[in-house]
Amino acid sequence: TLSITKPEDKKIAYILFDPENRIVKRETFEQPVKVLKAKAMKAPYMIARYDAVKKLRGKASTAKLEALRAIYTAADHHLVRQEVLKQLTQYPAEKVIPLLRKGLTADHHEVRRVVLKQLDDIPRPLIPLYEKSLKDSSFRNIELALRQLVEHQPRNLGTYLTTTKGIKGLDNHNVRLTWLERAAAYKSQSYTEQLVLYASGN
Repeated sequence: TLSITKPEDKKIAYILFDPENRIVKRETFEQPVKVLKAKAMKAPYMIARYDAVKKLRGKASTAKLEALRAIYTAADHHLVRQEVLKQLTQYPAEKVIPLLRKGLTADHHEVRRVVLKQLDDIPRPLIPLYEKSLKDSSFRNIELALRQLVEHQPRNLGTYLTTTKGIKGLDNHNVRLTWLERAAAYKSQSYTEQLVLYASGN
């Protein structure tokens, strides 16, 4: 049992045990959204802030959405922002478009990737940013954007294939293979033949 004494004129914003997460442990006490929000924004170490955001996963309230918005704005580490975005993508897109837009334009490629990977559909206001992602610095992000755009905006297939033509991607040629898959599905037999050559290692 842990007892905490506080000065009468002070309020406890949050409780932080083992701020650097050096002890193998399991915290079992319930923490409301308000407390987790304060910890996620003010705890001195990133790992504690990240842990507080993860604990928001099991919460369901309007206060949680407002907390996630505030935490994302205050966050200075990409892991915290990634976790916030993972949870935001569970909400109806129209409620979180501004933050999804921020995610797609974030400096860190893994933050941008969360939006590209987690959303099942492309909200119309975000289509231009998905199209911009076809020129992302991350080959994995280019692959994800190409898959989503061809699925949800097939009428623009030609434009998307032109934009990404000649990009091989990672060592496994992920972008090129995705390009050929999409081209084979919507265009000519010759692309299927090229896919077969890739699969055979020739």
